[in-house]
Amino acid sequence: MADFTLSPLFYDPGWNRLPEPEGTEGLQFTQASRRNEWIVKLKFQREGNTFYGTGFYLNIPDTTSDVIVTAGHNLIGENGVYSENIEILGQNEESTKVEKSEVFIPESYKRDPTSKNSKNDYGAITTKRGGGANTSKGFGFSLKLGHKQLRGRPLEVSGYRIGSKPGQPDTSSGYCTRSWPSQIEYEVTTEKGLSGSPVYLACKGHEVAIAIHHGQKKKARGTHLDERVLCDIFRFLRVGHEGKSLKVVPDESKRIKEVHKDARRLGMYLRFSGHGEFGRVHLGSEGLDTTFDIFPGYSPASGESKDPLYVFRFNHPPSWPEENDKKEKWVLWDATNDTVTLTEHLREFCFVKFVKKNTKKSDSPFRVVLPITGRDMVELRMQAAEITPQDIELGIRETAGISFEKHMKGKFAEFNDFRFE
Repeated sequence: MADFTLSPLFYDPGWNRLPEPEGTEGLQFTQASRRNEWIVKLKFQREGNTFYGTGFYLNIPDTTSDVIVTAGHNLIGENGVYSENIEILGQNEESTKVEKSEVFIPESYKRDPTSKNSKNDYGAITTKRGGGANTSKGFGFSLKLGHKQLRGRPLEVSGYRIGSKPGQPDTSSGYCTRSWPSQIEYEVTTEKGLSGSPVYLACKGHEVAIAIHHGQKKKARGTHLDERVLCDIFRFLRVGHEGKSLKVVPDESKRIKEVHKDARRLGMYLRFSGHGEFGRVHLGSEGLDTTFDIFPGYSPASGESKDPLYVFRFNHPPSWPEENDKKEKWVLWDATNDTVTLTEHLREFCFVKFVKKNTKKSDSPFRVVLPITGRDMVELRMQAAEITPQDIELGIRETAGISFEKHMKGKFAEFNDFRFE
């Protein structure tokens, strides 16, 4: 492992875990005009009647389409009748018609599109993006906020009342009064037409959507943009990976040491065992039984210089002991102790960047890079030099060959490249 010492501010030797950096509160040099571009007025018909609602763009990475998120009841009525002639209204009476193939309604809401099923009251619309994949627009999102108690946090809801003009959304602000799985409640004044509006707050200096407004009883409520909702939308967009293993990709152009030849021949994978606390390097796919779902866990608002970050959700094998805690499903990259482990709650060091070796190739090997403190970053490295040919003959296929070294932009070493298999 490279000689890389973390800042004393980053690690307290009295702790046996990674510290959580403080989040940045408040917006930093954002423009209200760009939020107005992200929030759209929707017009649609159902059974001969015309209705209006709101939707908002969400900045989802790895897709060449723009994505509008909205309330499910804007797309399907309580009697199961689908909305027709959906239009996205723009300024100067411009409108964009939405094709049926561009509309996503979760099956969980189609089965019961009523107010009793408000936790599933969400949907999405894809639109063509002008200028390619680098011209995305929309609010950011953060899965970590779904694991935090939001009560007392200031929130804003922006959307279109019935008489509001497209391009000029109205904004109400207030505080979160209750937060529970799938939904949040907030003390914010709302009206008809605002269904599908973004409920958002400031995170890391920019606007992050945390919920989709769907209505008001005693207080306003919204469907939480949590893991369940986002992953449903990701599947529709074919974003992320499901049931994949993490494999080292050796550099075939380099001469390899004798001790690494078997590792190259068999392949090196990240594996978790039902009887061990830490992830280990496993040679070969035989007996691997370790797969992950990998998807975006954080994305900044469009126009920000920050990169999207990804999370690994571990799939517990059926063969694991029953007493094993299946709540520990998130992979945590512990650069301080050169270990990889599982955790129940999403923490700061569950989030990683993927740095591709060749950005022009979609299947290019990538680095698993962990932002730590300031501008410092480290990257995952996996080796199996301690496993000898004799060990392999005896059936020994695993070693604790995981480490982290300082990430140097443009510098690529051996056993630091990965792909999903």
